[in-house]
Amino acid sequence: MSRAQQPDKNGSSERWEYRLLRPVIAHSRWVLIAVAVLTVVAMLLASTLEFESSIEVWFVEDDPDLLAYHEFLERFEADEVVLLAVFADDVFTPERLEQVRRITRRLEAEAPFVHRVRSMSNVDVFELDTTSEDKTITIGPVIPESGALTQANTADVRQRALSNPLIVGSFVGVKGDAAAFLVEIDRSATDIDKKIQLLDAIERIVDEEGGGQLDSVIAGGAVLDRAFFLYSERDFLILGPLAILLILIATFFVFRRVSATMVPLCVVVVASIWTFGLMGLLGRRIDVLSSGLVALVMAVGVADTLHVLAEYDQMLRAGKTREEAVHASVSELLIPCMFTSLTTAAGLLSLMVSGLDPVAAFGAYAALGVTFAFLLSITLVPALLVGVREPSPKYIEAQTKGRMHGLLIFLGRPTRTRIWATLAVTLIITVLSAVAIAGLDIGSNPMNYFKPSDPIRSDTMRVDEALGGTTTVEFLVEAPNRGMKNLEVLGRVEALQNTLAAMPAVVRVDSPLTSLYELNRLWTDGRPESAVLPDSEAKVGALFRMIEDDEFFTSMMQDDYSVARMTARVEMSKAGKLAAEFDRIERTLEEDYQSDDLKISATGFVKLMGNMEYYLLNSQIRSLLLAAVVVTFMIMLLLRSVRLALLSMIPNIVPILIGLGFMAAAGIALDPGTVMIGSIALGLVVDDTVHFMVRLRRNLLGGDELDVSIRRTMLQTGRPIIVTSVVLAFSFLSLTFGSSFAPNAYFGLVSALVISVALLADLLVLPASLLALRPKLLQSSRVEDDPDRSPNQAVKKIRMNGFDGSKDAE
Repeated sequence: MSRAQQPDKNGSSERWEYRLLRPVIAHSRWVLIAVAVLTVVAMLLASTLEFESSIEVWFVEDDPDLLAYHEFLERFEADEVVLLAVFADDVFTPERLEQVRRITRRLEAEAPFVHRVRSMSNVDVFELDTTSEDKTITIGPVIPESGALTQANTADVRQRALSNPLIVGSFVGVKGDAAAFLVEIDRSATDIDKKIQLLDAIERIVDEEGGGQLDSVIAGGAVLDRAFFLYSERDFLILGPLAILLILIATFFVFRRVSATMVPLCVVVVASIWTFGLMGLLGRRIDVLSSGLVALVMAVGVADTLHVLAEYDQMLRAGKTREEAVHASVSELLIPCMFTSLTTAAGLLSLMVSGLDPVAAFGAYAALGVTFAFLLSITLVPALLVGVREPSPKYIEAQTKGRMHGLLIFLGRPTRTRIWATLAVTLIITVLSAVAIAGLDIGSNPMNYFKPSDPIRSDTMRVDEALGGTTTVEFLVEAPNRGMKNLEVLGRVEALQNTLAAMPAVVRVDSPLTSLYELNRLWTDGRPESAVLPDSEAKVGALFRMIEDDEFFTSMMQDDYSVARMTARVEMSKAGKLAAEFDRIERTLEEDYQSDDLKISATGFVKLMGNMEYYLLNSQIRSLLLAAVVVTFMIMLLLRSVRLALLSMIPNIVPILIGLGFMAAAGIALDPGTVMIGSIALGLVVDDTVHFMVRLRRNLLGGDELDVSIRRTMLQTGRPIIVTSVVLAFSFLSLTFGSSFAPNAYFGLVSALVISVALLADLLVLPASLLALRPKLLQSSRVEDDPDRSPNQAVKKIRMNGFDGSKDAE
């Protein structure tokens, strides 16, 4: 007699699970109609979804450092910049320099949403006027604004550009092999469509000027925003069909019939549509992580349905009719499937403790997707099964034969040697993984979001190498009462500037001192060693007055010489190294630069990256601990035993440790994608353990010894455990092969590895642990065959031995 048909405590012949399913099966047509209507509504809502393009969504919205950075940009009227770099063997030829002039003019005239364009053709340099009797300094562009360019004046342009620290490394490469254009974006271009129009116009102008042969790249925040937008859109359209294809192949390979393939497919597709429909209703945008949400929901949502299908086949093999098999299979699995869905949702919801909004939102919506899939597995699945043809008797009979059946028999009968060998190997691998985890890197660099072969990454690194850094650390220098004219204050600012310039990741540091050095060199004797601070405050004031209207100087100095800006330029590929040293920089500022006459504070993109690394590590620790506590507590409630709950966590914690150890060994950093692996994987891999332990508990309650119960449980649950794990692993691999973003690809790869290891742990480590430890509560759980003992007395004896009660046996 199945559990669904046993009398309940009120004497009814049906359990509550069975009664719950009765109206679903009796009115299956209306269930299908209701699901269809809700799905159509969700599709309409999902069609309103937009894609998030801004990189700033990865920073904590109310982070004081982010707010300070925005205030800093507003204060100095710093606009978002697109950096266009044109490469050649030598940019100082008449043809190339004329090309620089034409491109600059066309960008200003034709490109939309441009505030201004700066290049060698319109950026001023300081020069000593040797034609005047009095010593004067003139200001003019590197390339003459008009007139023909010849070999003679081109040589003069080369000398002026490469000898000027304000030009070299900013507007021309150190080797003279690259010319740069800084395209400042108008502040009205706030949405991605306008930025895409601008970038398309820049690329069109460059192609027309070079006949499609010009070697050029563009970099900057707008380029990253466009890539995030287009890649997210692409992944959203590709990952879903790819996951569907993998699910179809895996389920058909196992069940060998179309109906068993289409039923789980309907569940995951509908659950995904409902999830994205809810996102559309709440106005949530699709970002880098949520573009992979469809693959995750499909992977996770298919598990309950596969267990139901496997149980359905077992019920048919036991001789039940189709409708009886539907009733019995769904009711038998309702509680374990509900708990597995809850544990998976708990693992996902633990991500909401993350300080990163995309990670928290991913966890919340993925948990909703899992919930939708569970609700569909107990409504849509039985409604579909009663309407489709049951498998043939030949297929049902084949389930008791074949290689998989033989494998399950082998796994259910572990020898003593195999038990201890399994535990020893597991212990060694776990310890090695735990040691390796200490070397796990944390990666917050946006460049690492792109795969090594991605043009975005290679182009940015190329610009970094030629022009000296595409990202910055900014410093706000406050020197009250015109303190930036005070030699002592300037000396302290110079000391910090030199300290920063000595850091390996920093390419160069610019401040008002950069202009002052150049002016003093020209005014003194023109020699490079004269590019130092002037020797008197009077000279400082005189030199500053000469350039008060200079564009570069006014972008660095404000409030009548009381506020200044210092900018350390950093190669994007090395920004993570500098972010790791930010604590040391902050300590230096706190100890040496917080006096009444001089206060210096740090901000900028690299500082925000450093904050993000803290949030990533904090998210991993907090979410994993929270998921572990919640999942363990839920299993304890289900099994009604603290000891069994802790024992069942062994095959779930071990795979996660191995997965994190693999990340460390493979050089995969902890980033916004991989930070989710621990908590999500724990919620996933515990599902198979729950199904195994629930069935083991029932077999023990039926009077079997532990070893017999394990053999029977392996035959009953082994097939669906293997099937669901294989489908899950293949579904996650769709992220590895289909995602445009490295974090999502690594997330899929490591998740697939963790799920595969968890499968081995459930089939090998869990039975070995149970048999090796043989807790007293299991040893004495056999119900002896006594015709005088009532079923309630038998259950009472088992409870007294601690297996089914609230208190474990001592």
